Amino acid sequence: MFFILSKILYFLILPFSWIVIGLVWSVVTKNPTWQRRCRKIAVWVIIIFSNPWLSHQAFELLEEKPVLLKKSYSVGIVLSGMVETGINIPGQTHLSQSADRIIEAVKLYNQGTIQKILITGGKAEINFPNENEGENLVNLLKSLGVPDTAILLENRARNTFENAKFTKELLGDQSGDYLLITSAFHMKRASACFRKQNFDIDTYPVDFQVPTEFSWSQLIPKSSAFENWNTVTKEMVGLIVYKMVGYI
Repeated sequence: MFFILSKILYFLILPFSWIVIGLVWSVVTKNPTWQRRCRKIAVWVIIIFSNPWLSHQAFELLEEKPVLLKKSYSVGIVLSGMVETGINIPGQTHLSQSADRIIEAVKLYNQGTIQKILITGGKAEINFPNENEGENLVNLLKSLGVPDTAILLENRARNTFENAKFTKELLGDQSGDYLLITSAFHMKRASACFRKQNFDIDTYPVDFQVPTEFSWSQLIPKSSAFENWNTVTKEMVGLIVYKMVGYI
């Protein structure tokens, strides 16, 4: 139930949803004052949330700082959330902008920094209940040359809380040095979930979204800014809700 409710809440809090609701209400309502208000609100939401620079400032509140690793780890734990569902091409895996999670994990494995890669993630899309992201990522790892003996899979988790819970069940009380790998904007919530499950982990944030240098082009409205705000809004609400229900 929590999984389904979280998906509904996510839709309702998106800035684009506010625009649609405002414009629809401006047509439905018979009150001229509310018609004007709804249209003005929709226009201002478009102006504010299409600004890349503003979205980067919001991202910066969430992103953890880059980490320079100085030791090796027995397991690198990679959180899913990077496979594009609904695109089924034989022999191919279609990744989203969070692909750095798996790419950096493979790099760390090849460098000898991590001895094994643990993928955590299952069927997290309501519209595609038969697609298992964890299993898709395992197939990708194998195609990239990572041997079976270096791969661990937790394929039930549908959200960050379950990533931590089911990974803990999989590893049990095994001793080892664990490295958590996920997007920089997601690391606060993810690391809090894993530590709540009594994991002793180090973190390795990847997939940074905030440019290191300012460019005037960041002030030009772009549709990609809406995607940034979608991610920021989801993560901020996730932190609040997880705190309220005791997940972190």
